[in-house]
Amino acid sequence: MRHFPVLLILAVLLVLGGCDTFTGDLSDLQLVLDQPQYKAGQEAIVVLDNNADRAFTYDSCGPRVERKDGGVWLRVAPAPEVCTADLRRVLPGHVVTWRGAVAETLTPGTYRFVLAVGRDENQNSRVASAPFVVTP
Repeated sequence: MRHFPVLLILAVLLVLGGCDTFTGDLSDLQLVLDQPQYKAGQEAIVVLDNNADRAFTYDSCGPRVERKDGGVWLRVAPAPEVCTADLRRVLPGHVVTWRGAVAETLTPGTYRFVLAVGRDENQNSRVASAPFVVTP
């Protein structure tokens, strides 16, 4: 019981002083698509929109693709590419845009784009786009 006042003071200091760890709140960070369906090989535009009051880091290789299979999202193996995988920063109120063809190898189905994000060099969270459909 002797340590209770010390622990209470430490807890109050942490709350009042804030904490710079990333809590995972991504409500103001969105991955937006230009349309809800694509054909394999068609160009897709994916936009990372930061409406938060703080900057986020993201993987410069861009969003990865996941396929919905029986209610579970599974990562689609990416096409061979050269990417340095360095971290970039998106500032509050800014956007980052990727343009690229939907892989020719994607079969018809439901997909989404997913991007690793964080507050610093730790990419400890992910943001996902709305699902999109690949048609024949």
